[in-house]
Amino acid sequence: MQDAHGKDRPNMVYQQMDALNMTFSDCQFSVVLDKGTLDALMPDDSEDVRRKTDKFFNEIDRVLRVGGRYICISLLQEHILATLLEFFPTAGWMFRVCRCIEAEQKSPQSGDGAGLPVFIIVCTKFRKLPSVQPVLEVCLAGEHIQRVASSAEVMSSVKSLQQSSMVCAKLKRGSVAGCGEIFLDLFHPGETTPRYTVHVLDQPYARESGRRFAAFIVPQGRETEWLFATPEGRSTLLKSAGFDRLAVVTLHRDQIYKGLDAVQEELTDSILHLAPPGLDQNTQIPFLSVGSDVGRREICYRGHSQISGDFIVEEVEGDGRQLFRRLIFLNNQGVIQSEARLKLLKSRKGKPKKVVDTGYLACEHHTYMTVGVALAAPDGIECNVAVIGLGGGGLCTFLQHCFQKVRITAVDIDPAMLEVATEYFNLVQDERLDVYIRDGVQFIQQAAEKGTSFHAVLFDVDSKTPGDGMSCPPPQFLVPTLLQDVKKCVGDKGLFILNLVCRSSKLREEAIKNLKAIFKSISSYKLEQEVNEIIFCTDDDIEETQTWRSSLEAAARRVNALAKKRKLHTGELVDVTNLISCLKITA
Repeated sequence: MQDAHGKDRPNMVYQQMDALNMTFSDCQFSVVLDKGTLDALMPDDSEDVRRKTDKFFNEIDRVLRVGGRYICISLLQEHILATLLEFFPTAGWMFRVCRCIEAEQKSPQSGDGAGLPVFIIVCTKFRKLPSVQPVLEVCLAGEHIQRVASSAEVMSSVKSLQQSSMVCAKLKRGSVAGCGEIFLDLFHPGETTPRYTVHVLDQPYARESGRRFAAFIVPQGRETEWLFATPEGRSTLLKSAGFDRLAVVTLHRDQIYKGLDAVQEELTDSILHLAPPGLDQNTQIPFLSVGSDVGRREICYRGHSQISGDFIVEEVEGDGRQLFRRLIFLNNQGVIQSEARLKLLKSRKGKPKKVVDTGYLACEHHTYMTVGVALAAPDGIECNVAVIGLGGGGLCTFLQHCFQKVRITAVDIDPAMLEVATEYFNLVQDERLDVYIRDGVQFIQQAAEKGTSFHAVLFDVDSKTPGDGMSCPPPQFLVPTLLQDVKKCVGDKGLFILNLVCRSSKLREEAIKNLKAIFKSISSYKLEQEVNEIIFCTDDDIEETQTWRSSLEAAARRVNALAKKRKLHTGELVDVTNLISCLKITA
């Protein structure tokens, strides 16, 4: 080093010395610069390594004067960051972690360490004062310095950046078509809830260079649509967009977005990190969307349920500026629990009044459950129907307006749902609609014991623990003993209608097996582009498959006719041809 730099830097001093036992005087330096020494010193977290590291840090403390800084350049493996945080903040030093973008850009793009972010740790020495909390800061996004409350927050921030950098490095190396898709959340510095979620997917073929890349911004309120909410839908979007790689961006609740241009400007740098290999860094990334704005979302109400946790009622703008009101459980924000379409009516005060359109069935599976009710409740005959699972009450309200001879008993375990359905979704209890706040399982058991009969029993109950592969209904609703009680309630001629949402073929087979053991006749209709499957069960011994299909077809046509007659729906509510062609008779 002296030979290489002695002429250009005659005042630079180079000394060979043990960093664990330096011969410098106490408080001799204002800065100690460590360029990779700590990383080399800490290959692991063994006792011997920790002992050497403690000596190293104590020597740094000794030779630095108060107000001096230890500046360390490191890849910050987890055990290295933990050791730094254990020593310096505890000793009263100010601690800051910064990302070094310049070093990353000059680092090799392959081999060990490729894609890993480089950090600069700045530890400023102060005299330790009693009862004074250490100052901890991170600067990981641009020049924004954020003060955090704990070492755990520093660890979490660094780990998140390392994980996202590895994702970006993987995207730069080649196609992810074989992985399906990759997704990551983007946060504003200092915030704990994501501002954007990005799904990245590739066409199932690769080009050598010049791959076409774009970002697609999903307007607020449309993130639950099949095209944007499912891997299959996003794959369809990728193909129709005509790009080799597509980053599908969804916008989150409780965030303010000024407009499409502002979102594009905010996202540009992040989206560039997701670009495919061979794309020039100066390339202008096209941003696609539906329409010319980011959509509108307004939260009308925030509530808490002892059963379902925190929830919101929000209004969003759909196609053609059509307004919808939705119930969303915040522990499962990707699923619309209930939805109503809103109509604007003129009022004397001049401002249009928003009212719920009672003829709108937001959930397609409710349409086919309604067909089951029409099959079980012949025209002109007084009938009793039990609906287990109320939610926002959309299904019950539609049945109430469509079938004037049907008396509906709705059951829900959650009192908060009845309040929301009444206040925000126009549920009205009358002589033909009663709502009971009860456990649905207990209600069916007691109804069977008392000999209460129904022409149809509908199960539309979501599970609060859907991670087992079945999100509707909960497992206790499909045990043989309860199904036997359902059979007692509907009798020989009644109908049991089940909304089954199951992603596990094994669990579905088990559910169908249990149903077959109880009911003589079972048929199902699987909704297109949805996981929902409507199961029709009866103990009526249907001898001919064609007879059952004809009966369902007649019921579907009756629903269409009633919907038009009651002015609930202008077109064909039920796709009769599709229903009959896709109906499966399993027993």
